[in-house]
Amino acid sequence: MTQDLKTMYIKEVDTLSTHTKNCLLNAGIVTVQGLVDFYKKRGTRESRSLQDAGEITYREIYDFISEYELNTGISLRAADLIVDIPTFSTRTLNVLRCLDIYTVPELLDYVDKYGIDKIRRARTAGNKTIQEIRDFLSSYVAPEEQQIKKLKSKISKYELAIAQLKTELAGLEKKKNTTNKQQKEH
Repeated sequence: MTQDLKTMYIKEVDTLSTHTKNCLLNAGIVTVQGLVDFYKKRGTRESRSLQDAGEITYREIYDFISEYELNTGISLRAADLIVDIPTFSTRTLNVLRCLDIYTVPELLDYVDKYGIDKIRRARTAGNKTIQEIRDFLSSYVAPEEQQIKKLKSKISKYELAIAQLKTELAGLEKKKNTTNKQQKEH
């Protein structure tokens, strides 16, 4: 993070709405460095305790942190927000919120730690909620894995292109050698 960004006041950040700025200012977060320190100190779950802050406010904050690659010590990507999963019904989102699960990594950690059946014990969690979560987890591919697959695909394409170029080069060299032999014979 550049020094200018560190010392920038929250009220000067153009990408945050007035509501989000007010939530941060009311929590005593006056500078961008204060925001970074807040997240480093509290982590993802505790940081969601800003007064009057809702999903849109947190999405703006996550987008800001991601856009400027602020080192908060935690991985935040707007794409990790549970609310952005289109297959989740409002009921499923509410059940996850009751369990203080707001991001995909938090959901993955919760299921690893307690198992999916513990979610069923949450108020209003029924078979449909559990099935939506199971469906999501069975199809979820971590962003890192997606990136690895893309890179492997690129490597395969480049290897194929290299093989074709080597074949073409070998053909040209053979043709050149044949031409040189014919010129020496004449």
